Amino acid sequence: NYGGAMGNIASSNTRIVNSTFSGNRAGQSGGAIRNSTSTPTLINSIIYGNNSAISNNTSTTSISYSLVQDFSGTSSGNTDVSGNLYGTMYNPLFIYEINPNLAPTLAGDFKVNLISPIINEGTTVAENTISSVDLGGNIRISDGKIDMGAYENFCDAPTTIYVDNSRTVSGNGYSWSDAFKNLTDALALAQSCIQVNTILIAQGTYYPNFQSDRTASFVISRGNLRLIGGYPNGGIGERNVLTHPTILSGDIGLKNTHTDNSYHVLVVAGLGTAADSVVIDGVKIFWGRADGGGSKIINGQTIAQNLGGGLVLFNNQNGSKVQVRNTEVSDNYASDIGAGIYLQSVTNASPSSTFYNCLISGNHANYGGGMANVTTSPTLVNTTIAGNRAGNIGGGIRNSNANPIIKNTILYGNTNGISNAGSSIPIVQYSLIQGLTSTLNNNLNGDITSPNFNYLTDPSIAPTISGDYQVLSGSPIIDRGNNSYLPSFIHQDLNSKTRVYNNTVDLGPYESGCEASFTTLYVDSSISVSGEGSTWVKAFKTLNEALILANSCKDIKEIKIAKGTYYPTEL
Repeated sequence: NYGGAMGNIASSNTRIVNSTFSGNRAGQSGGAIRNSTSTPTLINSIIYGNNSAISNNTSTTSISYSLVQDFSGTSSGNTDVSGNLYGTMYNPLFIYEINPNLAPTLAGDFKVNLISPIINEGTTVAENTISSVDLGGNIRISDGKIDMGAYENFCDAPTTIYVDNSRTVSGNGYSWSDAFKNLTDALALAQSCIQVNTILIAQGTYYPNFQSDRTASFVISRGNLRLIGGYPNGGIGERNVLTHPTILSGDIGLKNTHTDNSYHVLVVAGLGTAADSVVIDGVKIFWGRADGGGSKIINGQTIAQNLGGGLVLFNNQNGSKVQVRNTEVSDNYASDIGAGIYLQSVTNASPSSTFYNCLISGNHANYGGGMANVTTSPTLVNTTIAGNRAGNIGGGIRNSNANPIIKNTILYGNTNGISNAGSSIPIVQYSLIQGLTSTLNNNLNGDITSPNFNYLTDPSIAPTISGDYQVLSGSPIIDRGNNSYLPSFIHQDLNSKTRVYNNTVDLGPYESGCEASFTTLYVDSSISVSGEGSTWVKAFKTLNEALILANSCKDIKEIKIAKGTYYPTEL
C-alpha cells in the first residue's frame, strides 16, 4: 500500500548505491520508496517506471548522481549540482520496461540500451562504489567511469547470436551449443550490443513473454539486424523453412484461448533515415489479437492496440531497407485494420518495405484483413494473399494514400480484393489479382482465372492457419512470372525448393515442379530430424511434408508410412 519496493521507517537511514527501482506499485503513495522520519541516501541509482517515485513523510532523501522519475532541478544544464539527471527530461531506456500496474511480477529487463543517458553518468568516488561487479557479474567501473543503476552497459557478444527453444537451460547466445532459449533475450542483447547483426533461430514456437501482458511483442528498434529462422534444433543440418518451422506466436496466455493473446506479435518501429537494413526471413507469425482499446509507445512511436495483430511496420524512415522474406503471416486478428500486416509512415515520399516469397493468409480485420498500407507503398514480389477476411472492405489489402507495387503475386480467395482510399493507385505487374480484369502489364484476368490452390480456405472462417496455397498441376500461374523481379539472394521458394523451375518463375511464394528423383516417399514419426523422404533412413517426420511434395511431383506414386500418430496440422 505504501512503498511498493521499499519502506524506510523510524530513522532507517538506508544507503542505496547503484540500484534500480522500476515496475513497482503502491496503492497509496511511494510506488518505489516510502520514507517516514528517515533520511535515506540515493547514489548512482535509477528510480523510473513505477506508479510513483518517492514519498516522504517528515523525511528528506539525499539524491546524487541518479535519475529519479518526475525529479526536476533548476540548473540550465542536463544535470543539477549533485549530478542528477532530470527525471522529467530523461528516460533510462530499459531493454524491457514493464507496466507497474502488473506488479507483483517477475517480468522486465532493466539493463539499458547503448544510447541510454545513464551510461557513464555515475560517480566513481571510492565511498560511493561498493562492488567491483554489477548485478550481471560484469566489471563495474570501466575506463574510470560508471553507469547509474544496477547494471553496467557492457557487451562482448559476437556479430551472430543463436536461439533454440529446445535447450533445457538458456545460454549466452554466442553459439548453437550455448544458445538462448528465448528470442526475447536475443533481441534484448542485440538492442544493447550494436555489433550484433544476425540472430539465427532454430525451429520451435517462441513467445514475446510467458506472462499475461498482452502489450508484449517481439520488437526491433534499430537497423543492421537480420532475424533468420528455419534452422534445425542444435544447428546440426541444413536450414529449411518447411521442415524446421520457426513460429513467432502471440498465444502468450492460456494456450488456444486467443482472447488473452498479444496485441502485436512482431513490431519494427521508429527506425531513422540512417538506420541500416532490417531483414525478417524464414519465420511464421501467428495468433496476434489486436482487439484492444489503448495504445503503447514503442521506440518513440504510439501504436494503437486495434491494428496489426501479426506484424507492424510503423514509421520506419529507412525505406526499402526493411525486408520480409520467406515468411508466413496467418491467423491474426485486428478489430480495426491490418490484421496480418499493418504498415504506416509519416510520408509516402520514400521507398517502403519489400516482401519476397511471403504467404499472408487466414487473417481477419474490419479493414485490410491481409494487409493495410497507410501513407506507405511497399513492394510485394512472389507473394500470395489469400483466405483473408474484412468485416468492411479490403479483404486482401487496404490502401490509404498508398501505391504498393505488386509483382509476380497472387491475391485471390479473400472476402474481397484490394480497397483503395485517398490517392491510392497500386502498380500491378505479372500478377493475378482478385477483381482486376485488365491483362495489361502481363497480368491474368482476376475475374475468370483461378490459381487452383491445393486447398483454399473459406475466408469467412478467418482467423485461421488452415489452407494449402501451393497450386495444382496445370495451374495458370505456373511459369507466368518475370524472373527479373527476383533479386539474386532469392534462390529458394517458401518450401526451400529451387525458386525457378523450368526456366520461368511461377507467381506466388511456391514454385511448382518436382525436384525428387524417386517415386516413393517414406514417413516415420519416430525419427528425431526430418529428412528428404527418399528412404526410411531419410524419412519425413510428418505426413504433411510427404503430401506437400507429392502434390507438386506427379512422378511420386506412393507414400509409405511407419506406425505412429500423424496430425493434419503438423509440419
